Amino acid sequence: MNISWYFHRAARMGWREAVQRGRDGVAKYRLTKMEGELSTRGSHCARGEFATPIDMTEMAVSPEADSRVVDTANSLLTGRLRVFEAMRTDMAVEPDWFLDPRSGMRAPATDRFSAINHRRWPGSLKHVWEPSRHQHLTILAAAWAITGDDGYVDGIERQLKSWWSANPPFRGVHWTSGIELGVRLISWVWIRRLLHGHEAAADLFEKNDDFLDQLYCHQLWLSKLPSHGSS
Repeated sequence: MNISWYFHRAARMGWREAVQRGRDGVAKYRLTKMEGELSTRGSHCARGEFATPIDMTEMAVSPEADSRVVDTANSLLTGRLRVFEAMRTDMAVEPDWFLDPRSGMRAPATDRFSAINHRRWPGSLKHVWEPSRHQHLTILAAAWAITGDDGYVDGIERQLKSWWSANPPFRGVHWTSGIELGVRLISWVWIRRLLHGHEAAADLFEKNDDFLDQLYCHQLWLSKLPSHGSS
């Protein structure tokens, strides 16, 4: 490391933030060193229902709003997802979770998160990260809550299992930003809440070892690397 660069950087951000970033570096090192052990711990320690159930019958929603949700969900099932100004058409079965649709580039997928400097990647990370926030899957969950059509649940299951398989804990660009991990957790909570009452919901979430490991590692990452300072 160029020590003069470090002191210049520290002077710009303030010593308190510089110290915190040093601690973050240590936390990243420890997570990376224990990756193998931590990546399967969730399935051994998590118990109980995931997410508080929600009663859709108590919500006053207009038929027009219901119709818009269902129309959007139907479009998503065909693989169409607008990511800012770009329209993706490959989201139906096995999405490429690392594709930047604007440039055609692929972000790092298998490197350890601690080795990835996402700020220096030349593509558009916001286009890569957006689908992996899984907010579009909450639309599919809402469409099931409205219609009871299991096709929406099948779509959710395919994409979540695809994402969990392609993004093992602490690997790839989707593990480099706490904001992304946090938003993704919120999406998972709402998907599970909206699927309350579906017979497959528990098997997809709280009875699924792959999900439990992901949940544990997301929460562990956020507890060890909280946002602070200028970020």
